[in-house]
Amino acid sequence: MIVEGFFLIHRQIIWVVKGVDVCEGHVIAFPRYDIRGRKLSYEVIAKLIKTYSRASDCSPRPSPLVPLAEAEVIDPRDLIDADRIAKDMASIFSCEAGLTGSRAWGSGNDIDLIFYGEECVPEVLRVMKELRENGVTKPPSEGKWDGLGMGARRYRMSNSLLEGIWGDIPYSFRIVSGPRSPRRPTILRRVNVCGYLTPISNIALPYTYELHVGNTKIKLESLRMQHSEIGEVAVCVEGTLESRIDGMVLTLPPSSKLDVLN
Repeated sequence: MIVEGFFLIHRQIIWVVKGVDVCEGHVIAFPRYDIRGRKLSYEVIAKLIKTYSRASDCSPRPSPLVPLAEAEVIDPRDLIDADRIAKDMASIFSCEAGLTGSRAWGSGNDIDLIFYGEECVPEVLRVMKELRENGVTKPPSEGKWDGLGMGARRYRMSNSLLEGIWGDIPYSFRIVSGPRSPRRPTILRRVNVCGYLTPISNIALPYTYELHVGNTKIKLESLRMQHSEIGEVAVCVEGTLESRIDGMVLTLPPSSKLDVLN
């Protein structure tokens, strides 16, 4: 299972695996760090993405594909022991956690823990609710929320349990389901629509919802954590409508927007 949060070392570059769709022989991954754990420059990242991008059954657009036969695979669960604070955080869960993000490579202040399997959802939510109620954690004051409008940002600052501040350390916890077979997505068109959102799986990635627009129901999916933990609310969405082997899906890739209406 090589999915979201795993690392690949390929040609002296550390790549971060994205998504839960598994393409045979290759993995969609994005370059982030050099072999010493230093963040790559924007120019280097852009060049590598262009060089490695290929069409596949796992993405509607050409995406960087790293050949598994030429890469070293690193499970984030094997990195947790190297960071005392992350290990202490993870120790309160019976579900095994991994350390991902820049802190896994010795830089950055944020702690990004990742869990695998939907069976971890009840426990992680229960523990994080208890910590928030007891004042151990605080809601996030800001985040990497480029795909959210102001209403959605306020919503996350009030309701998010999986993102926040633990003591004085920003944290982000992801739960990943999967893996799954390729969806073979094809982009149909850009969509801008408002409706009422109900969650299907708003805690485990991929985050999925049902968007009710009049008498029409549209499946909504995102691989971005900023679109998690949204409840039953009115929203406006600007995204990409895709045709897949499992039906039509409105997706929220980078450059998309979601806003919660007051």
